[in-house]
Amino acid sequence: MLVAAEVTQLGKDPQKPVDVITAQVVETFKGPEIAGTGTLTVRLSSRYWALCKVEMPATGARVLVALNPNGDAMLVPLSTGFAEQLRTYKLK
Repeated sequence: MLVAAEVTQLGKDPQKPVDVITAQVVETFKGPEIAGTGTLTVRLSSRYWALCKVEMPATGARVLVALNPNGDAMLVPLSTGFAEQLRTYKLK
């Protein structure tokens, strides 16, 4: 699944070194259509940000979220230009 989402909440797992990001799906690029109705909760290792050289998003930020069937996730900032490229690719 590949979706654009707006970060609604940031948190930490109190028992593990894991960051918990909750986001409202605004557009689906690949996978089941859940835009406007779906909320995702993504759990990433607290080391993800430094190891992948990705800045942790702030509340309200637009992000691109990739999820595979095993529940593994990736999350990166989503620029307007790249979102347009994904829309074009989706239409092909």
